[in-house]
Amino acid sequence: MYFTGIGDRTWGQQDLASLPKESVSNFYIAKIRPAEHSLLVPLGAKARLDLQHEILPGLPMGTYTVRITDISGAQWEQQIEKRS
Repeated sequence: MYFTGIGDRTWGQQDLASLPKESVSNFYIAKIRPAEHSLLVPLGAKARLDLQHEILPGLPMGTYTVRITDISGAQWEQQIEKRS
């Protein structure tokens, strides 16, 4: 997981594997969870991730990009807006 616009902060495999269970809020029966090497994301799963880092609260308002890469190399990008 990669964020641009904030010094390009990356959450690597070990960062995601060590997320506390409370950082993942699942919406469906198929559960996303931290696993041995990264996040385990079953087909059809949907969750909200709460990622913590000391620079995030101090970010200026603006648009940021989140890029997620799966093990096959496929990538998804999403623009997010910080409003306050």
